Amino acid sequence: KAAVEAQQKAAAEAQQKRDAEAHQRAKAEAQQKAEADARQKAATEAQQKAAAEAEATQRAETEARQKADADVASQAARQKAAEADETALRLIRADRQRIQVALTAIGFDTRGADGVFGPRSREMISAWQQARKFSATGFLTAAQQRALLGEAAPAVAKFDDEQRKAADEARARAAAPPPAALTAPAAPTAPATPPAAAAPSRSRDDKAYCAELS
Repeated sequence: KAAVEAQQKAAAEAQQKRDAEAHQRAKAEAQQKAEADARQKAATEAQQKAAAEAEATQRAETEARQKADADVASQAARQKAAEADETALRLIRADRQRIQVALTAIGFDTRGADGVFGPRSREMISAWQQARKFSATGFLTAAQQRALLGEAAPAVAKFDDEQRKAADEARARAAAPPPAALTAPAAPTAPATPPAAAAPSRSRDDKAYCAELS
């Protein structure tokens, strides 16, 4: 009986051990499966996040490009309109010179006042517009022209005075009589020699020849 009980106890303990090991294996497998599911879920979420970020980046780049294109088109339209406004002013050379003088006087050096709006003058007009919170087109409107000339009124007035003086001097020089020309004395003319008398022919007599000479 004791041997049977010992055998039954050993069998029960062996069964408990097998049950514990099976439970441990099942627990480990469940844990492994949970970890695998978590990794799969994390990988899926990371992939979805990366795809969303890539889509957002692409969308942002597309919107930025569209906005840049729109800004360029808008700037081109504004510049074209400003160019038309300046053309309508019908600026003569003296007007453009005054603008260059005004720009240089207030710190936007056009490097001369030749009355030609080259790249440098356009650059300085644009810089002045930007500094005065205007649209930097490089072309002046009538209001901007008045504002610029008013801002540099003393320099423009001085330029106008200099131009008037130069014009007066030019008119005075044109009205003055030219200086007397220094002429060389005329060379004495040789006295005209009478044409040589034709020799008398042998058929004429001396009296006829003398009458012909007289």
